Amino acid sequence: MTTAAKHTTTALLDRRPEARTFSVQDLLEMVASGRVRIPSFQRGLKWDRMNASLLLESLFRGYPVGTLLLWEAAAPAGEVRFGSLTLPAPQMPNALWVVDGQQRIVSLARILLAADPDSDDFALYVDLDAADFVIPPAIGKRRADPSR
Repeated sequence: MTTAAKHTTTALLDRRPEARTFSVQDLLEMVASGRVRIPSFQRGLKWDRMNASLLLESLFRGYPVGTLLLWEAAAPAGEVRFGSLTLPAPQMPNALWVVDGQQRIVSLARILLAADPDSDDFALYVDLDAADFVIPPAIGKRRADPSR
């Protein structure tokens, strides 16, 4: 690449791309605060509870779950939807727009941030005996065995 072409390419970016590492907790805090946004061009949600369960299992076991591609840019005030979860989102100059990773982020938000987890189709519980993520048992069954 010539120096002129290289200069033109970098001139289009406000700053150079960078890699950052977020813990799941940090990512979910950014989701809850309205910093993470889903742009309108993203395709619809395709994952179901089983996909979400496999994601949690991979995280639990320390397996790699891929990278996220996020674009930092300004965002207006409004609401953001993560599947069935709707959160307020203030105007901010440094929102993180999801370019790749929507299914994973939405799944984590629906499972771990839901105000009433039992009412979400992605609800999962941890079966400590089996070390597995399972569909929540019926409320009556949970009451019958308070250790659960």
